[in-house]
Amino acid sequence: MRSNRHVSWVGRLGGAGLLAALVLAAIATPALAFEGAKQTLPNGPVLLAGQDTSSDVCGLALVIKAGASEESEKKAGLRAVLQELVSQTLEKRLATDENLKILDEQRSASASFGTNTDRSYVEVTATVTSDALETAIGALTKAAFEPVLTDESLKAAAEAVRGQAKGKADDPIRATFDLFREAVEGEVRDGFWVLQSEDAIKAISLDDVKSSHARWYVGRRAVMAVVSPLPADQVLRMMEAALKGCPAGEAAPPQPTAVEQLTRTVTKVRERKIEEGASQPLAALMIGVVAPGPGHADYAATEIAREVLLGEGRGRMAQDKDLGKKFGLPQRADESPPWQAVPRSFSPSFSPIAVLAVANAAYVDDAAAAITWHFQELAKHPPTADEIKAAQQRLVNRFAVSHRERQEISTILARHEALGIGYEADAKYPEMVRKVTPEEARRATEKYFANVALGVQMPVSN
Repeated sequence: MRSNRHVSWVGRLGGAGLLAALVLAAIATPALAFEGAKQTLPNGPVLLAGQDTSSDVCGLALVIKAGASEESEKKAGLRAVLQELVSQTLEKRLATDENLKILDEQRSASASFGTNTDRSYVEVTATVTSDALETAIGALTKAAFEPVLTDESLKAAAEAVRGQAKGKADDPIRATFDLFREAVEGEVRDGFWVLQSEDAIKAISLDDVKSSHARWYVGRRAVMAVVSPLPADQVLRMMEAALKGCPAGEAAPPQPTAVEQLTRTVTKVRERKIEEGASQPLAALMIGVVAPGPGHADYAATEIAREVLLGEGRGRMAQDKDLGKKFGLPQRADESPPWQAVPRSFSPSFSPIAVLAVANAAYVDDAAAAITWHFQELAKHPPTADEIKAAQQRLVNRFAVSHRERQEISTILARHEALGIGYEADAKYPEMVRKVTPEEARRATEKYFANVALGVQMPVSN
């Protein structure tokens, strides 16, 4: 028996009110409420439909619960290859299927289609107008559950993913990100990190792809969310028609919720050959702490801590005018710092708070020590009441900006539902942030910021 439950969601959409809120921090960002509905089909898919009549644009997202922890080390990258197969299938059908002509025509104007592989899920997304919504729902569903799986399509997908893997391996920032992962994986083994090598991708066979697709792309792992101007019940019927025939399969294993904090500071260093002709040997660093993700009781407090420390232009690190001198680099024309905050992941139990930075190789110890000091200093001197109030306003405003696009809203709702956090968590975020007290912020910084992980890639001469 299917579940059909009406709920009230809160959407933060753009407009004059939002711009005013961003300019005048003292003014609360206005909320625009819209009605939505949730339905669970007998074969497992969870359907979310939200109505907002302010424009004719529709955002939709299909999220499949397939975590990196389900890949074997020897076949790491299977999910990325499957995602590429889905993407290539969708692209080919958009270009050749007469029944999808309206989507291809819209794509040349303002519509968009995409796929993404994260540590905990795979997603297929689209932005279309309401007259093309039903066609788009069908196209995304068919591409995900009925991709072209042949030796020829696997070869093309594997080549694309191998190229991406090689590019990531050659990229100092990506390599440093992997070093940071290595620094924490000894104590945090959620399996949410995607590490794919060329050798692992070469080892993937068509049988591997078919068996993994049959296990992962099933109803009990699927969540589809749509935000559109159409009535929620009408959209639910569209999604039901598209998804009711997909195989039920087995549910995904539960997501870990316990947070395994670092018990000591850990450093991983790797050497990289200096490129010929390079004028200045640069080292890349990623430094941060292990913290919980959305759905965890401490998440809102760690969001405040992150903003107080790393907030662009306003955080403690940005206010430290001497910090940039520790990197041994010339002052940038725009006076931006040689580091940037890393976006947090959606994993309920593992959402690092970290920065990526570059430094003159001769100054790498000074740079690492200076950033580490700021993280650990936050544990010793937690956010003040004034810092918390300012951080709360910035986070709420940023939430509003990130929720201007329908596709972004639908994707976030589907991700939260797929990961077991619940789609309702998204609308609760501003209020959760506003309620964080100085005592809660103090406990969070003491708990999560005492020990850091460092990944450092050092250049060396040939």
